[in-house]
Amino acid sequence: MSLYKDAGEATIALRDSYRTWTRNLTEWSIQLSYALLAANWAVFGTAKAILDSFCSTLSVVLVVLALTVNLIWAKSLSARVKARIEYAEQNHERWSNEFETYKTDKDWPFTESINSSSDDMRSLRFLLPIAAGAAFIAAVVVAQRG
Repeated sequence: MSLYKDAGEATIALRDSYRTWTRNLTEWSIQLSYALLAANWAVFGTAKAILDSFCSTLSVVLVVLALTVNLIWAKSLSARVKARIEYAEQNHERWSNEFETYKTDKDWPFTESINSSSDDMRSLRFLLPIAAGAAFIAAVVVAQRG
């Protein structure tokens, strides 16, 4: 007995899982960013102490960069998705024809640009906080030795 009744149901399950994990990536990335800011303050205590530690400063800069890039990207993506909604609403017949033409295209109803930038952002949401965490760990190790 199959877990899914057909290929379409299996695809929906994959998409739902993908959405769940990308949502988790976003949430956990932001949580880690806030935790790293707090950890830098907890360990180093003052802005001067953070600035005196190259690795701690790098950690904070990477976190701020991650949060800033995330915010800019969210604004950009929301504008592009809104433009697609407006495009769809301008001409329902054209939209229906595009559906029939592109329904097997992995990008449609989004655009290649939207999907590509989303892939890039997922990478940044992962890499920037991880790099900030590594810099924080290095800052703690250097502080312990020094």
